[in-house]
Amino acid sequence: MIPERQIARRLISRHSLTVPVDIEKFALNFADIDEDSLPNGVDGIVFYPPKGRPQIILEKSQHSNRRRFTIAHELGHISIPWHVGTISGCHSELENIGAPDPYWQGEVESNSFASELLMPSAWLNTIINAHASKSMKLLMQHARA
Repeated sequence: MIPERQIARRLISRHSLTVPVDIEKFALNFADIDEDSLPNGVDGIVFYPPKGRPQIILEKSQHSNRRRFTIAHELGHISIPWHVGTISGCHSELENIGAPDPYWQGEVESNSFASELLMPSAWLNTIINAHASKSMKLLMQHARA
């Protein structure tokens, strides 16, 4: 089991989350959320002030679907123990995904966490099994719900 996915599953279980997750409301349990214009194509940042709660700062021009994923991704940085305290700008384009670099490894891990939190594997497997003989179009309708 991938550790960051396991962390997401524990949060799902502990907080009785169901699909679709109200990710902004849920994230507010862990951090404050603000919007601003972020430079260099950055989608989100987690900032850890000296005192108080972490702060998620989102690029204000994001599409609502991208915003949901960015919040979940930044929550990953807050929830994955070995990410806590790191500050970096997160990009939707992972052009250096294969690079052996701690930054890119952290981005991949937070993406994995966010994917599991927003579309849990157990839920997705249930949908796939229930509609195995039906079209991909129906599966995608469930994913967009």
